[in-house]
Amino acid sequence: MPELTIFPWTASDATGITRNPWSLDRTPGGSSGGSAAAVAAGLVPLATGSDGGGSIRIPASCCGLVGMKPTRGRVSKMPDGEHWLGLSTYGPLARTVSDSALMLDAMHGTIEGDIHRAPPFEGSYREAAAAAPGRLRIAVSRKIPPGLISSLSGEQRDAWERIARLLSELGHEVVERNPAYGMVGIEFTQTWLRGIHEDAEQVPDRSRLERITKRMAAAGGRLVPERRARKLRDRRARTIARVLALWDDVDVLLTPGLATTPIAAEGGYGGGALAAFNKAARFTPWTAPFNVTGQPAVTIPAGFAPDGLPLSVQLVGRIGAEPTLYSLAGQLEQATPWAGKRPPLADTG
Repeated sequence: MPELTIFPWTASDATGITRNPWSLDRTPGGSSGGSAAAVAAGLVPLATGSDGGGSIRIPASCCGLVGMKPTRGRVSKMPDGEHWLGLSTYGPLARTVSDSALMLDAMHGTIEGDIHRAPPFEGSYREAAAAAPGRLRIAVSRKIPPGLISSLSGEQRDAWERIARLLSELGHEVVERNPAYGMVGIEFTQTWLRGIHEDAEQVPDRSRLERITKRMAAAGGRLVPERRARKLRDRRARTIARVLALWDDVDVLLTPGLATTPIAAEGGYGGGALAAFNKAARFTPWTAPFNVTGQPAVTIPAGFAPDGLPLSVQLVGRIGAEPTLYSLAGQLEQATPWAGKRPPLADTG
């Protein structure tokens, strides 16, 4: 992982640069990049990840995997209670929809001490993944949340459009609708910075943190003091209600997974904090809003770019709708099988 799970690439002073099995000069994403690289390379069949702004979905997108961020409170955070003021949750990284669902069947549940609890679920996610989803109303959007500067590459746009057409061909009602994001991107950034600050405060010897981590933590303490953090919490219910209003009319939202195919393996490692933040925001603008709202969201493979790198899309459901997402993702997997495609073996000399 990157130090303190901060960035969407996996490089650190402690462990060096983790590379993408599909192309060793590209990142496997982050922060759960090691997990994704291990699954994509066939070292393990499944892996856990944590997602505070996309850290399951981004590596899955980079490595051609299924990455599920469950509803906030679906998987226990104990012994921590919560992480990053409730942004972060645990979830599975897997090659197939069925494997992802099986792992969430094993992982989900809460215990005493958890601050957040998702709506109860007594069924089987794996059974949901194998079931037909029925006819769904699906909104498609590539709007970038206000406050973020990014642009969608032609390859990722083509993948998003191709999956939107496929959903229509599969019998779903597909409409163009944008969530009412408002300034959720700014709310996320402030909460994220405060979470980094609080994590850094727990490190026994903060002098050993990387320079960029110290600067991010200092920014969190200076720009988002405790009083501001309380206001962010107080505002969250209004933000959730505004964004979730879209799901009064639709079942699922389809967005691009990432703005581009995987960036260089080092990402922003070794550079300045502001440059790293800018690189991260441009790379992955669609994942973080749903950490603020706590909705379930899954990224799935959507073919390959001409250079052989994975493409992806994101499916987002209403609170507690993991079964719907798994059922729809399973249908798409059947229509466009991806699990048989494996990274080539590299000659490392």
